[in-house]
Amino acid sequence: MFLARYSIYKLDNLEVDAETWRPNILVLSGSPTTRWHLIELAAALTHGKGFLAIATIVKPNSAEEKRLHSIKATIKDYIKKKNVPALTEVKIAPNVPEGIDSMIRTYGVGPIIPNTFVIGDTTEKEDYTALAQNIKTIQLQKRNVIVIRMASEKQKKSTRKKNIDVWWGRERKNAGLMLALGYMLQTSPEWAGVQLNLKSVVNKESEQELAEKYLQQYLSDSRIKANSSVILSEKDPFDGIVQSSRNSDLVFLGLRPPNDDETTEDYGKYLHTLFKRSHNVRAAAFIMACEDIKFTEIFHS
Repeated sequence: MFLARYSIYKLDNLEVDAETWRPNILVLSGSPTTRWHLIELAAALTHGKGFLAIATIVKPNSAEEKRLHSIKATIKDYIKKKNVPALTEVKIAPNVPEGIDSMIRTYGVGPIIPNTFVIGDTTEKEDYTALAQNIKTIQLQKRNVIVIRMASEKQKKSTRKKNIDVWWGRERKNAGLMLALGYMLQTSPEWAGVQLNLKSVVNKESEQELAEKYLQQYLSDSRIKANSSVILSEKDPFDGIVQSSRNSDLVFLGLRPPNDDETTEDYGKYLHTLFKRSHNVRAAAFIMACEDIKFTEIFHS
């Protein structure tokens, strides 16, 4: 406790530095037994260098205050058996979206707060508005968002991971965070030896060469080893992305922030369309970088 107290007070006086940035992740997992893939990926991203916390929301009619300790102990025991070091939090709320919203706003101690939230996607169309609201809250808190849609059993072919594709639209700062997360996975034991690929898509052949040079220069400036490629998709860029990455083990895609005049319902429709169109890739992680960090400087440390 003495060391923790000293460290927390010390950290509270330090500015966030890109070169020492690490993902402090809060996984909004629900029951760990049903969404273990969220925790598994988050653990691979932190792998001993960042904080990992797992949050579960329960409704008042399914658990009373006196049962919170029992629920939390069960989750901690399950995580321990899986050999994943993580903090756990169980919160009672009238409904799951409201509980998640409260967790996003309040979880943490002093400077030890999540800078990145991991959320699973939903298969129910009516749930996308709630998901959109949670993402808006995270954005307003200037934290990063990772929404994960993992592979179905039919899409899984091998436990040996070979490729991570990072797709860059060259318009937003999501690319830096996506590349950083891809690199952190690449250096984790679970993903050791995986090939990292930085990709982009153009709809005109005349743009390919310039885009390729841009990607190569970006990788050179970032000091990270990865393949780069630019594909041509004249009709629909997103179809080109899906076709190019359909056999990759994990695909990082940018997630645009809500527009100022966009309703939560309309942003939810955008999410629903985006996730539905990516269904044919094995596993996708949709990334929104909201921190005021130059993520490419992470690789300069």
